[in-house]
Amino acid sequence: MYSSATVKVAAVGGLAVGLFGLLIYSRYSPLLGVYVGVLGGLVSFALLRSGSIQRLRKALVIYYAVITWVGTLTIFSFVGFTSLLKWIGGHLRVYYYSGMPTVGRALVPCNFNLPSVTVSIPIWGTEMGMETIAGIPVVWPSSIFYFSILVLAPYLATTIVLGRGFCGWVCYFGGTVDAFRRDGNPVWSLSRFRKRYIEPGKTDMVVDGLREDVKDIKYGVAFALLLLGASLAIPIICVVCWTWLLQYIWWGIIALLAFGLFVVVLPFLTGKRIWCAVLCPVGALINLLERVTPFNIRIDLGKCTKDYSCTAVCPMFAMTRQTINEMYAPNIDCIKCGACIEHCPEKAIDLYLAGTSKKVRSWFIPIAISAGMAWYIWFILSIGQIAPRLLHL
Repeated sequence: MYSSATVKVAAVGGLAVGLFGLLIYSRYSPLLGVYVGVLGGLVSFALLRSGSIQRLRKALVIYYAVITWVGTLTIFSFVGFTSLLKWIGGHLRVYYYSGMPTVGRALVPCNFNLPSVTVSIPIWGTEMGMETIAGIPVVWPSSIFYFSILVLAPYLATTIVLGRGFCGWVCYFGGTVDAFRRDGNPVWSLSRFRKRYIEPGKTDMVVDGLREDVKDIKYGVAFALLLLGASLAIPIICVVCWTWLLQYIWWGIIALLAFGLFVVVLPFLTGKRIWCAVLCPVGALINLLERVTPFNIRIDLGKCTKDYSCTAVCPMFAMTRQTINEMYAPNIDCIKCGACIEHCPEKAIDLYLAGTSKKVRSWFIPIAISAGMAWYIWFILSIGQIAPRLLHL
């Protein structure tokens, strides 16, 4: 039985998220605004009312992944192979070399462009016979300064507020990993890559979280990509962009094999987000902001019985015996997914406002869901507006 206070908080949070979704989507389609608003409001209400977070959160990020992949394929199908190849050959050199134009249109989805969608709406080029979408034309800003503000501001705002909660609640790639991640006892425990730890007052050494050198691989990957991007005068995200992988076939084959191993095979065998914990360069960069995020997972020492059930369900090796005994909190790789909160038998774990004893799940969840609504406009619109044309509806 839920308390009246819990239901009231859930209702207020769900209503706020629903109104936000209605507001940002109804400018393009009232019907789509109602759909997104109702869906977001209901999901928020369910998450806030229930102590069970993980199942709905996982379903939400998998939904984002499906929306992204289906939306991308929808746009690709509508653009056509010839126009797509034409765009791929020349789209990278807008701001990074002198003498190039500073006005253009985004033909197909681009991770680098995605934040601008939270401010406006992209269009996909005249080859499609579509000068605008919903009657709203959009061109690139007139200078690299304003372009940087348009692109970086939403990224920074989202990651500063959510920290690596972005990875657990918004990232479609994380949702793709979660789609293949197997719950329950792992087939492979990765013991070779994990540290050995002796608990205080005990003599037996046990297997704990990932070794530091293994976790730090992602920082090396991020630094290497930053160097490569700087040497080629393109943003870091372009180095791993699908267009880059299509232009350089061997790089693409390597990336495809890595995708299969770290996004499909290892999550199934280990039950962990191996890509996110070990290799993801975006996650590494977000970790640099994790210290300033207002939301932190913490353990109530007075309630904790140290049964360590939370360590088994953490998909990031962030909640470990060592962090419980030394920090009473997970390490910096925590994606705030809520698995530890849900599985703690003593209800000793929760999400707090940094530096206080204020529990703030009722703040974090609506903000995270609202951020997801804003980030996936591009793909939802592509399905809602382009798919009917493809199907001649």
